[in-house]
Amino acid sequence: MQLAGFLILQPRRHVEQIADVSLEESSVLGPMLSAASRALMKVLSPQKVYVCSFGSVVKHVHFYLIPQAAGMPNAAKLLDELDEGRWACSDDAAADVAARIRVELAKNVYL
Repeated sequence: MQLAGFLILQPRRHVEQIADVSLEESSVLGPMLSAASRALMKVLSPQKVYVCSFGSVVKHVHFYLIPQAAGMPNAAKLLDELDEGRWACSDDAAADVAARIRVELAKNVYL
C-alpha cells in the first residue's frame, strides 16, 4: 500500500526510544520534521499533515508524516483506512510525489 506523500523520518543511528535520541540528533530531527511537513503542504496542499510515532511493531524511533487530503477521515480512522489500502496510489504516483518533495526539501534553507 502506498499513499502519495506518506513519509517516514528516522534517525540514522538505531534508537528504540525517543528518550535515547541525543540532543544533537534532536536538533536535526526537529527541523527536518518541520521541513518535511512544509514540503508536503507545498507539494500536495493537504488539509493537515499528521506527524506520529508508534514504535510498537518496529523497535526503532521513526516518525510517520501522513498528508490528510480532502475527504479523508481524521487520525484514528485514517490509520485504519490506510491499512485497508483505501487511499493507495500507484508506484509511479508515489515516486512522482517523492521527487517533488525532494525538490522542496532541497530549497529549504534550514537544512
